Amino acid sequence: MLGNVEADEAYQTYWGIDRLTLDEKFTQIVSRHQELSDLMASSEIVEPTERVRMSKEFAELGPVVASIEAVSYTHLT
Repeated sequence: MLGNVEADEAYQTYWGIDRLTLDEKFTQIVSRHQELSDLMASSEIVEPTERVRMSKEFAELGPVVASIEAVSYTHLT
């Protein structure tokens, strides 16, 4: 029988999962939200369908980022 660590590593290897800490996931989400904001503000994206897709993703991430920032702020005070 596999131990907890071995079982977890086997699961990750089988499914190709990279484990991230919660802070790493939060950082990725906040970074993606900022990246989308920067891209939408630039004139690089010309295709309307791409702009719509990015706007939707940006809008979906907004409340998540607000929550992350609220929690981060409360831990600093």
